[in-house]
Amino acid sequence: MKHVTPDGTEHETTEVDYKSPEEPWLEYHLSDGTMLKFRSTIMCVERSDKCDENGNPFYFVHSQQQWRTYPPESLKGEPMKRPQRQDEKLKKPDNTSYR
Repeated sequence: MKHVTPDGTEHETTEVDYKSPEEPWLEYHLSDGTMLKFRSTIMCVERSDKCDENGNPFYFVHSQQQWRTYPPESLKGEPMKRPQRQDEKLKKPDNTSYR
C-alpha cells in the first residue's frame, strides 16, 4: 500500500501481523455522576519502507475508538424518536402476502 504523510512524503507500506491483547474498557467517572467507558482497538498495522533519524521504521496504525456513556437516571431525558428508514415505510403489513 502507499501512504502520504501531511508533509507530502510518500511511504510504501507492508501490512504486519500482530497479536491482540485483551483490550479492557477504561472508566472515567464525571462529577455529574456519569460514567464514560472508552477503549481503542487496533484494526491494522503497516510498516513503512522509510525510517526515522535513528533507523526506526515508521508504522501506520489504523484504530477504532469506542465510547459508552452511562448517565445517572436523574440526567436522563425522554428518548428521541428514531427517524423511520425509507425501506421500513415501504414494507407491507404482516398480514399481506407477496405473489
